[in-house]
Amino acid sequence: MLERRKMDEIEEDKGLDPSGKPPLLTRRAMLSSLGIAGAALAAGSVIGGTIGTSFAAGGPVSGEVYGRKGPPAFLTADSLECFVLPEHFDDDLIAAANYAAQNHAILLTKSKVYLVTVEFSVPANLTWISCNSTIKQTGAASNSATASGIAPQSNVRIFGHLTIDMGNPTAGWGEKCHVRIDSFNNITPMVRGFFFDTIKLVGGHFNCNGFVMAGGASLVRGKRIECDDSAVIGRVFMAHWGNFQQHYNDHGTYRHVAGWQPTTHPHDCIIDEIVTGNLTCNTNDYSAIALISAGYDIEIKIIDGNMLDSTISGKALVLLTPGDLAFAYASTAERSHGMKGLAFGKIKGTTYALGVGLIPEALYLGHEDLSNVPSPPAYEDYLAHISLDVDHLDAVGKIDIGVTTNILINGANGRGRTRVKFAKGRYFYSALHVRNLNDNLTIDELVAVECKINPIVIGGTGTDSGKLPKNTAIKKLIVKRYGVTSSNTIYRSALRNELAINTRIDEIIVDEHGNAFCVASTANSTYGHTFKVGSIVVNDASYTNTFLINNTNHINDPVQLDHFYEVVGTVTTGVSGGVSVRANGRFKEYFSATLNIGLKVNAGDYIYNLGAGDGAAVKYYVKTGGVVGSTAVLQKVQSKPTTLSYTSTALAAGAVVKIRSNATITGITPGDKLDVTLNQPLQGTRLYAEVTAANTFDVYHENPTSASVTVAGGTMTIKL
Repeated sequence: MLERRKMDEIEEDKGLDPSGKPPLLTRRAMLSSLGIAGAALAAGSVIGGTIGTSFAAGGPVSGEVYGRKGPPAFLTADSLECFVLPEHFDDDLIAAANYAAQNHAILLTKSKVYLVTVEFSVPANLTWISCNSTIKQTGAASNSATASGIAPQSNVRIFGHLTIDMGNPTAGWGEKCHVRIDSFNNITPMVRGFFFDTIKLVGGHFNCNGFVMAGGASLVRGKRIECDDSAVIGRVFMAHWGNFQQHYNDHGTYRHVAGWQPTTHPHDCIIDEIVTGNLTCNTNDYSAIALISAGYDIEIKIIDGNMLDSTISGKALVLLTPGDLAFAYASTAERSHGMKGLAFGKIKGTTYALGVGLIPEALYLGHEDLSNVPSPPAYEDYLAHISLDVDHLDAVGKIDIGVTTNILINGANGRGRTRVKFAKGRYFYSALHVRNLNDNLTIDELVAVECKINPIVIGGTGTDSGKLPKNTAIKKLIVKRYGVTSSNTIYRSALRNELAINTRIDEIIVDEHGNAFCVASTANSTYGHTFKVGSIVVNDASYTNTFLINNTNHINDPVQLDHFYEVVGTVTTGVSGGVSVRANGRFKEYFSATLNIGLKVNAGDYIYNLGAGDGAAVKYYVKTGGVVGSTAVLQKVQSKPTTLSYTSTALAAGAVVKIRSNATITGITPGDKLDVTLNQPLQGTRLYAEVTAANTFDVYHENPTSASVTVAGGTMTIKL
């Protein structure tokens, strides 16, 4: 008995119970171990107050658990008996975590640094309270190319502030992250459910990943991811597809093992905010504060940070890519998703590369060995099909570096849809560049200040009209100083529309033009079509050009401009060049500087030849639809008046005198009816004209009265 009693005392000295296991702490013992007097329990009220008050001596723990105010629901009077600390395992955090998980207890860590020499696979279903704790990777883990700081398993919950310090390792690849949920190598998803308050990222190898959803990771909910200035972190948050074991890159060629299973794709994630310092990692790899590669249903409410490197074009505050294979090898269910459900609340920061970048096609499309693929995917399966919503984007570029990819919003959604409620860009090369395979972009308001070239470029390439940017709509565009460093007129319009389908701008406001050639230009060739502007308002008194839109579209792709105003009044032509159109729902009116042979029209339409010479037809009614100059039948409705001098003439009773022979008006033909008026009293006589040949007419003066009449000289006006 004495020996048993001594043994028990020894075990108690070690902090173990008589069976050799660490005790589950009582509330008083737990508080004591953190240096908190028992009175703190009553004063702070762990159960009734905030966690931060109760654990003040051990470092603040957020009292606002994700999604609710106040203490977590698990902090009941009974549960406070069940805490496990690493200090009772000689600071072995991993042993403490495993013990807590096995015994349904809560892991509690102090405001101190805990060293880990292997990847910390946080056990499933663990609840962990971190009182400003730091996990620092050392030893074998630091030297490993794959060991992450922590790798939470399913249903892990971390409350409070936790720092993951990766030190300064010299090697690593995508698996080696500060936080990795699931794995790129897993054939099927293995982790679902990770909840956290605040995680801070420190250190890491060159071009490392910070917080990663790998493969089929899902159900992630978090309040805040943060890091300070970093020259090594390439991607602060990354959600990236997986199953690299069965779909792998073999020196530039993708191969698929026999009997392969589908690729896996991260999804179902909501993070309140990601905040960073200056990111300056000069890697040649894609980089971003938030990068999503073939993931879906991911929402980040706030992104605030700076991407201060432009080594390659694939860098951004937010970068969305379908990855190497998109969803071509995903399950049927996931393939139907595409990259849908991507949402960002507020994106703010400085970027020397892109603000938001979108990549439309799989990066290895056409670079595959399909030997083990009985039914190769269709082209559409390699597209991103991004469905993106952004509430507020406010970013600053660096115009003086002159990088052509320093653009606020750039790329294409891979035949998806994009909605931006508000975007503002300052000092960018361009504010918006829409490219091939971008469909259904809507921006409610876009403000572009001090752009090096065109603030807006909607530009397709090639001859495949099915790939051209389509259905781009900007409700309000406000520009201030554009084309500021260019001498080429192509780059000195506020909006450049080229090879695009159905571009609509409701309102363009030019507050200050800077170095403008015009406000908008369009050149759709024969492959694009439809460019419409509702209103252009130029508030800049220094805008002295005579036109607003430079139109080089094909004649059967007319431009529509509904209204314009410029403060000085120098604009004489809203649309210069080509054909413009006005539609009222029943017929169209076409306007151009000439009667365009080849223009396709419908019966009931009207055509205006604004460049008609004096006396020539300026307005035509389309009696029969077809092609002007071929199958269409036009009726002259109105001409541009021309004048001829009239010499005083004495007319005998009943006399008819030809007063002009072979006068000319371009475009008239026999059968046209000319109206002749004189600016003197006719005294009962009448003037009339007869078209005698193409472009030629005679004028007669008739006195139908019974008395001779002398009409004073003056000016005749002739028109259709």
